[in-house]
Amino acid sequence: MTLNITILTPQIIYQSADYALFDERADKPLLMPSTKAVVLSSFDWTGFITYTGIGRVGNKHTSEYVHEWVQNLDRPSFEDVVEMIRNRASLWVQGVKPGTRQTFIVAAFVDGLPTVAIVSNFQKWHGSDSTTIDKNFAVSTVVARRRTEVIVTGIRDAVPR
Repeated sequence: MTLNITILTPQIIYQSADYALFDERADKPLLMPSTKAVVLSSFDWTGFITYTGIGRVGNKHTSEYVHEWVQNLDRPSFEDVVEMIRNRASLWVQGVKPGTRQTFIVAAFVDGLPTVAIVSNFQKWHGSDSTTIDKNFAVSTVVARRRTEVIVTGIRDAVPR
């Protein structure tokens, strides 16, 4: 599990993901960094996807799986991409490592408003993380209409309040 920070202002979206991978079996960081971001630019809109949780399966990074999931979509809306991530993530985690905490963050301007969808099996954008891990992923959405919103996913305690 790693850390991502997404900041929504009424004019700009900032998204920061660490590059760290963690070997759960050895209980230590891996020396091989991973780009945990996918740019969505081949649609009528531009957005970003990042994630926390499983960073790599064998030699294939999670960003490569996400890229495969979205590359064949034909002119999808933001909501279409979010729903596809929710469905695919639910199946993917069950096939890779059931019971793993995983969160995907999809960010874009939707109808001119900076919007983030948190697609997770244990996190929402507000409040405490769930102590249970759901088999199916859920979506919570944040829109920055008038003020800045800060969304921290992954290991929230890594950033002191």
